[in-house]
Amino acid sequence: MPAVLTESSVLQCVHGGKVVAQPGSRKLNVDKAAVLVRADVLAAVVAGCPLTPKPCTKVTTVTAGLATRLLILKEPVVLATAQGATDLGTWSVLDAGQTKLVAS
Repeated sequence: MPAVLTESSVLQCVHGGKVVAQPGSRKLNVDKAAVLVRADVLAAVVAGCPLTPKPCTKVTTVTAGLATRLLILKEPVVLATAQGATDLGTWSVLDAGQTKLVAS
């Protein structure tokens, strides 16, 4: 089973920009880092995308990697297998940032 993502996880756009997702809830934590849910990732911004003349700026979809059984406030948690689209490309997970909590 894949690891659950937290605010300590590393996500990036296909061009190398950092996807910054802020947790909307702190109801579940791993090593003092809040777990991310789908809504958190959909509200994420992309920082430092080197694509020119217009860089990626936001996440637009989560197409894979959502838990089917672990929910927080009715939102599925995001897993290390997550990926999706940005406004100008795709994004994926580089490092889940933790190995203590897994889900399916």
